[in-house]
Amino acid sequence: MELSINYALLKGIEAHKSGNLEESDRYYTAILKVQNDHPDANHNLGVLLVNSKQLEKAISYFSKALESNPNILQYWLSLIDVFIRLERYQTAKSIIEKAELKGAQGEVFDKLKYQVLSHSKVEVESNEPGNKVSGNILDKMTVDQALRLAKFIWI
Repeated sequence: MELSINYALLKGIEAHKSGNLEESDRYYTAILKVQNDHPDANHNLGVLLVNSKQLEKAISYFSKALESNPNILQYWLSLIDVFIRLERYQTAKSIIEKAELKGAQGEVFDKLKYQVLSHSKVEVESNEPGNKVSGNILDKMTVDQALRLAKFIWI
């Protein structure tokens, strides 16, 4: 059984890379019928859905991949990216925090983190009691802090 799942996954990836998205979808779906928590099949099906602009539907596949194997950085990156595309920055920020607890790091992770932080709203206390001021997190940083964050968008 495992050999056939691995074979189907390889065939699905081959079809995916060659642009035959319907065939790759069939392979990934067949794998999930046999093993619904297969992390690579869930992730790759999520990627197909993102490419076809079905972002909401992709979330469940990326989440399932992470549930099955939270140690794969790409799964975290894909889920964070979907929430950024949906402009759901608070959710993306929460996922980034969970990913960091699992040890996620690297240049691509830092770039996504920067994207999220640059859109995050923060509340700070004003000088008057009981008043809060909301704004972009970059508005609340020192120049040095902003420059450190900015280095992640430079290639």
